[in-house]
Amino acid sequence: MQIQNPDATDIIRQEAGLTLAEGFPQNLTTNVVPVMDMTPSFHRQTQIATASRTATGSTTILTLSQQKRTYVTGVLLQSESDATSDCIEITVTGKSVTGAAVKLAFIRKLASSAGNYSQVVDFPFPIEIDKTGGTISLNQSYSTGNTSSQATVLYYETS
Repeated sequence: MQIQNPDATDIIRQEAGLTLAEGFPQNLTTNVVPVMDMTPSFHRQTQIATASRTATGSTTILTLSQQKRTYVTGVLLQSESDATSDCIEITVTGKSVTGAAVKLAFIRKLASSAGNYSQVVDFPFPIEIDKTGGTISLNQSYSTGNTSSQATVLYYETS
């Protein structure tokens, strides 16, 4: 079998740790067949979902497809509070494939302290979210003052 796709050849060479000087076996024999899953980094298309919240409660960032598997690769969470806000935690939550609720990102702050807060989380190994869980949400709770938050989720889906 001869590999015709130069992009596939480059990815296989990189993942196998081969240098250009070592070359790449263009004809693979029936005796030795290398197997490598290139799907996660080669074929996925990252998508972006964003939501913001200026009141206490929860906002849906992403409604999950019931037909596809969803993997989160990163989260950006930003929040701004005035000095009278008693909000102490802002979270981005989903449901793992084990059925447990998980915090994908969170910001803890002191009550009654003004400030701008942000957190960036990059998952080198994507987190699969349970499609029966329905949503990924931005959550914040407070009774006085003002807090404004925004969350961005980077994700991809597979069949």
